Amino acid sequence: MRRSPQDSADSALAEGSFCALPPVGRGFQAAIAPAGASVRKWRRRFVLSCQQREVFPSQDGFGIRLAIEEGPQRRKNDIPPIPPAVRSMPYGLYISAEGALVQARRLEVIANNLANVDTVGFKRDVLQVQARHAEAIEQGQDVPENETLNNLGGGVRVVGTATDFSPGPLKRTGRPTDLAIAGPGFFMVRRGEQNYLTRAGNFELTAQGQLTTVHGDPVLAADGEPVQLDPTLPWYVTETGEVVQAGEAVPLALVMPREVGDLTKVGENLFLPVAPVEPVPPPQRRVLSGHLEQSTVRPIQEMLAMIETTRAFEANMRLIQHQDLMLGQMIGRLLTRT
Repeated sequence: MRRSPQDSADSALAEGSFCALPPVGRGFQAAIAPAGASVRKWRRRFVLSCQQREVFPSQDGFGIRLAIEEGPQRRKNDIPPIPPAVRSMPYGLYISAEGALVQARRLEVIANNLANVDTVGFKRDVLQVQARHAEAIEQGQDVPENETLNNLGGGVRVVGTATDFSPGPLKRTGRPTDLAIAGPGFFMVRRGEQNYLTRAGNFELTAQGQLTTVHGDPVLAADGEPVQLDPTLPWYVTETGEVVQAGEAVPLALVMPREVGDLTKVGENLFLPVAPVEPVPPPQRRVLSGHLEQSTVRPIQEMLAMIETTRAFEANMRLIQHQDLMLGQMIGRLLTRT
């Protein structure tokens, strides 16, 4: 049997029955009552001992659900907590919070791009986001296209960060150790026991005659060995990527992955190939000595994206504040009327 607060104050509620609380706006409230509880006493104890408030969407709007949590003061006849499977979350609040988190992550990516606007060979990152289903659908408690609030979606989430591998502009430096790839491919360098790929050609020649990166990683030749030169003799690099000294030509290792998705950015302009790489075909090998490939970051574009992202983040934060204020007002009205 179902009863409401309009019944006699001395009447008792059946176990597991619902007791309707006063409505708030167009919403409604409900909670599970214990067996044999007096309506008036149960409602008074329910409101005073409430430790958790949850907002849930209804067909007519939003309402307040109050639930007793497990604790040392819980008595035998206290209201049992609502199982997690049937609890609902503040729909708009969580969507706004998720949107704010996505925009905050996008700000971090943009800030990193701007910090590397002058980094040689840097490839800008792009944040990838994706629309997500409502949490009930994600947890398998509901299905899409069911004409309920869950079908409105669950906002967006971060999928990952993609790298823009488009070539950067070339700048002439005149230094013989500065090399730029004018076409596809990457230089291959070695750090420890692992080989990495890079487009940054600001190399250096050590006192021992080894061609290295600015971080000291040796540049590899096509045979997989470090490029070794005699620092006392002149040398130069041909347009086909061969280091020539004393009539001997050593081709640089110019390689390319089958898919750019096979490269993982590890920092310091290095990429780790997660699949076998292939040498660049001879007709496509073109290296410019005395040039450097600049960063692909466009400062104006990134600044506009930062302004747009900041405004979106602030809008989500304002929505969170407005919804929090609305929830506080509804809870205050509920407690006042009960």
